[in-house]
Amino acid sequence: MEMNQRPQTIPRVLIFPMPAQGHVSPMLKLAELLAMSGLHVTFLNSDHIHNRLIKYTDMETRFSKYPEFLFRTIWDGLEEDHPRTGESVWDIIFSMNEKTKPVLREMLVSGQLGSGDSPYVTYMITDGLFGGFTLDVAEELGIPCVHFRTTSSCCFWSYFFFPLLAQSGEIPITVASAERSFLKLKLLKSYLRSTMLQERLNGLALIAIENDVLETVKYEEMVDQFASKSVRRITFFK
Repeated sequence: MEMNQRPQTIPRVLIFPMPAQGHVSPMLKLAELLAMSGLHVTFLNSDHIHNRLIKYTDMETRFSKYPEFLFRTIWDGLEEDHPRTGESVWDIIFSMNEKTKPVLREMLVSGQLGSGDSPYVTYMITDGLFGGFTLDVAEELGIPCVHFRTTSSCCFWSYFFFPLLAQSGEIPITVASAERSFLKLKLLKSYLRSTMLQERLNGLALIAIENDVLETVKYEEMVDQFASKSVRRITFFK
């Protein structure tokens, strides 16, 4: 191993999140808590996400009070014009596993992720979605490394109930109406109809989900029944 040419008495922790808002935000908070405890921390982000944080947040001002807190960036392996949103987020994971691994190793070995009294990373906390590439690099260089999962406590707690749900027959789900409701929602409430009230949205969603039932409805009978409720309606619909 080429790093740690001289003894390093002050530890430095590397925080390396998946480059997505729901992962960066909680790991940035974790990094701040570690910095508050006096540890030297390096927060490693993709170039794309780091530039957005600089542009839209007060991140640099917020962490300037921690003199040994460092922000560093790394290439995510994608072209600059890649959308990096929606389903394409998986491109980031595959790309980083394939292309970012050697870059990360070089940054760790060369001391690019440290400074001053803590030039080298002595401990790594990386995102659990990265798979094994961060662990592979850490093991090769002899750096302790743990995976950090950024799911909420409620979500994590719900995992413990999956066995009970399976035993009670609630899962696997055999009716896909709930899934269809999410798929239809983006069609029903687009940016052109963003002011739609909840009651109408619920009704349209129900119609879209239960379309097979709707096809059996006789509209003439519905119109006659509706018109029969009022004399004015009867005149209008005749």
